[in-house]
This record gives sequence, structure tokens and C-alpha cells, in this order.
Amino acid sequence: MKNSNKLLLSTLALAIATPAFVIPYDSTSNQVEAATTYAKTFSDVSKKNVYYDIIHEMAQSGIISGYEDGTFKPSETISRKHAAALISRAIDRLPKTTTFKAPKDLSTNNAYYNDIKKLMEAGILAVDSKGNINPNKALTRGEMAKILAIAYDLDTTGTNPLTDVSKANAKYVSALYNNGVTTGYEDKTFRENASLTRAHYAVFMHRAQKFKEANTITIEDISKMSQEEIDNLNYKQIVSLLEPQKYGLAGEKVPLPKGYTDRAAATKDAKAVYALFHGRQSLDANSSTPTISNVGMDNFIRNISKRIQKPTADVISMINKVTLEGIAITSTEDDPVKFAMYFNYEEDRLYISFRTF
Repeated sequence: MKNSNKLLLSTLALAIATPAFVIPYDSTSNQVEAATTYAKTFSDVSKKNVYYDIIHEMAQSGIISGYEDGTFKPSETISRKHAAALISRAIDRLPKTTTFKAPKDLSTNNAYYNDIKKLMEAGILAVDSKGNINPNKALTRGEMAKILAIAYDLDTTGTNPLTDVSKANAKYVSALYNNGVTTGYEDKTFRENASLTRAHYAVFMHRAQKFKEANTITIEDISKMSQEEIDNLNYKQIVSLLEPQKYGLAGEKVPLPKGYTDRAAATKDAKAVYALFHGRQSLDANSSTPTISNVGMDNFIRNISKRIQKPTADVISMINKVTLEGIAITSTEDDPVKFAMYFNYEEDRLYISFRTF
């Protein structure tokens, strides 16, 4: 600026192609000798079973535990409680979109209480007209579609050519169909009210998980992208990289950094460093600062990157660092734009300020 005495100070606060639907689990129709060796194997899932690797890969990752007698029982119908348990183990945090009200038929002593609660809070499982969650009831294919579409955050905006799908399940079945999780039966039906086996559920879940992994953007990926490619990233791709949002979307507070047991104490030191950047400016003076709710997280990050002239990947890494470690990060003497950021654990809010002279 022409007048070097003029200071621009801005503060931003951030609130926190696949086989048909019918899947053979029996090794007699498609015998393929598995090559991978697993630490834990099930006595009733032979190496010649076409889904041997899928089932044991999920077991090795801690998603499938099987029964105490060392079996998996692949041909048994999967229950609602077991379906909930597998998703709960596979995904650390699900978005909390529904207020939890304990079902009449689910005791807190039930081994699957927390798993079912987690899915109910995410709007994935719901009670019936009598207020029961029916944990032992067989899961339907329609319920499976809803579980996987929401849990793996699949795009539900498309359509599908299957002829028997209800309006209630249409978007969830479309998500599975369009993302390669299922193609339906050969007669173009989905049979949403039919049950499915434990092996079938594991396979569909595995497909959804692999699709999600293949389409997940990492910070390293962003660091190699051009600005045009970064600008084309969608909201979900950006948000998935930010630690504050991972907890916020799950309805949880960001955990305290190592060494702290009190939210005020964890905030104090980083806030003091941040305050030095402001000089006499009050940290809370601007009550109308933009938040995620009115600027959009993806645009927020892109704007910060442009404002402080730092790569988007660096901005995301810095945000995660101050959030997880309880420190403040400030610009160096060589930075063209001076900035500072810290995470306030009392407010569960990230503060970023920048100024140009």
C-alpha cells in the first residue's frame, strides 16, 4: 500500500465394474486358491473360497472378528446388530445428525449398544413404530444400501435402472450402483426387502470401502496439484483432510493435545503467542468474523491459501498441527503476508489472522 502506516488486519474464525448382486460364497462354484497368508483365519472359510481374501483381509484389519469357535458362518443371515458392529469398527467417526433416544429393546448391557447407538446418531439405523431397534432381526438389502451409502459418504445424487427400488431407498441404491458396489440382479431387480448373508455383507462393505479409499484425496496429493486442480476439488474432499472438521462433523470436541487435561490450560499458551501477533488488538473484538457456516469450508481454505500466499497443502497441514498439538503458528520474516493461527479448545474454534502492510 502507498501509506506504510496503514494496516490491514483480518481475523477469520472457523467453527468447528463388479459382479451381479447375487454373490456366491461357497467355494464349490468358483474355486480359486488364495495366495495371501493371514495371521487369523476362519475354519469354515476355505482358501478355495472365492471371497477368502476379502473376508480375511477385513478380519486382519480388525473389522471382522468371527465367533469364539473360530468360525465366520458365511452362509448365515447377517443381523442388524452385527452389521452395525462391522461399520462401527471400520469407521472411527460417523456424522451425528440425529439425537439418540435409547430403543425400548436395547439395554445398555447389550454388547452392541454402542455400535447401534453410533449408527442411530448418524441416521443410519432407526427404531420401528413401537420404538424397537430389533438388533437380532435380519438386515435387509435396502437397509444395507442405506448403511453403506451414508457410512462411506457415497454420492447419492444419481439414478439407477433397477425396477423394484422404493422411493425411500432409491438414492442409497443409486449410490451403490453408480459407485460400483452393486449392479443388482440379472433381471434388473434389487430385492430391497430380502435379507443377505454375512459373506454378502462383507463383500459389499469391502467394495464400498475400497471405492472410498481409491477416491480419497490426501495432503500429499494436493501438494502435487496445480491451482486449477485444487480449485476443482469439492467440499467433501477438502473437509476430509481437516482435523477440526473430522471431529466437528461427528459432533465431538477436538481432543486435548498431549500433556493437557484442561481445555483452558491447553488454550492459554497458544493464545498468548497469537495475541503477540495482534499487539493491542482484542482477539474477540470482531463478533461478525466469517465462519464455516457462511463461507464454505472448501472456499475458506482456498481463500486463506491465496491471502497468506501459501500452498493449500501447507495451509491444511498447519491447521491440523495447531489443532492436534495445541501450538500457535506464525509467519516468518520472509513471508510476504504476516499471519498467525491457533486452536481455542474452550471454544472449539480455529482462529486465523493475517495482515499486510
